[in-house]
Amino acid sequence: MFITALLTNLKLKIMKKVLSLAVLMTILVSTASMADNAYSMPTLSNNSKSDDDPYRRGCLLYVQGDTVNAAKCFEKSAKAGNTEGIYMYGLFKMGGFGGVKVNEKAGLRMVHKAAENGVTNALYFLGEIYETGEYGCPKDKSVALDYYRKASQAGSFEGHVACGNSYWDNGDTIMAIKYWSKAVEETTPYSAQDEQRDALAQISYNLGWFCQYGIQQDIYEAIDYYQQSILYGNTKDAAFQLGLICLDGANGSEPDMKTAVYYFKIAAASGHPEVCVYVGDILRMSDSEEQALLYYLEGAKSGNQNAMCSLAELYYEREEYESAVYWASQCPDNVSAVFLLGCICYMQQDFEQAKYYWQQCVFRFHYADAITMLKCLDSGEFEWDGINKGLVDI
Repeated sequence: MFITALLTNLKLKIMKKVLSLAVLMTILVSTASMADNAYSMPTLSNNSKSDDDPYRRGCLLYVQGDTVNAAKCFEKSAKAGNTEGIYMYGLFKMGGFGGVKVNEKAGLRMVHKAAENGVTNALYFLGEIYETGEYGCPKDKSVALDYYRKASQAGSFEGHVACGNSYWDNGDTIMAIKYWSKAVEETTPYSAQDEQRDALAQISYNLGWFCQYGIQQDIYEAIDYYQQSILYGNTKDAAFQLGLICLDGANGSEPDMKTAVYYFKIAAASGHPEVCVYVGDILRMSDSEEQALLYYLEGAKSGNQNAMCSLAELYYEREEYESAVYWASQCPDNVSAVFLLGCICYMQQDFEQAKYYWQQCVFRFHYADAITMLKCLDSGEFEWDGINKGLVDI
């Protein structure tokens, strides 16, 4: 939680040169207070143990809104050689908190000193500023990665994440997976701080994707990661992938349509663009055409061309050609839609127009089925009712 503040708030300063003291310090001091059960957010009193510890007293004073006296406590703690106090007072100097005069260079020296003494937060923060080249630090991603690694070695969640991201950006998938796995393995959905959950949702999804499609595939491990991703809040992409796994059947098992629909509906509620098509297809295979129609319509109205094409196919099967033409015409760059328009024209005995659409499929999309249809049309090998639900398989 302590480092998360640097991820979410000090990063803002890096980008905007402005530190959000209110959010940053609340998180910092909360972690400091939680570090020792004896100091779990006590109320200041004459008997408080924190009175003898200027660092913790500074944390508590800040929580109570007294940033000026908090700054004095951190200064006292820093002068006494407390490495956490040195780090905190360095941040106060860099941000000008609590009436402290802004001195970025002096503050940065203090952060460096804290990092040299193993303060995890300082290590991660230095990785951030070397990655972005702020506060007079030269932009150097290799130095940044070195600090991230040190933070990771000290058990920093954000250090794990940053290392994984850095290696991923450098094209080293194996190392990215290694560090992302650390971040997930050392945290549980029930112990994760709120500020960590978004990162964990994405990391868990990434790891699931690698397990599903990577070199060493393990579909059951992929399922586990996707389920974790959902617990962290990724009800869109992770649920969609679980739906696909259930639809395909895991490791040769029979497809589980009921569970697939369950996950697809979760993804649909989160706005996944393709889910309406998948749910519609399942319902259509289950002879629930009216329900399938509703899902296709929902997807089509949101602009999804696959849903439009599926809707056109369903209307075609129902011989509602006017509606089929309308939706197929909405996606002129979809080969299935263009092919279907040719089929509809043929059914309406407009052979020249049918030929036009099928030629478009050949010339634009190199669609083999359209070649077959043109040959049949030219040779007269099929009769008027030759194009039926069995022949047209898009």
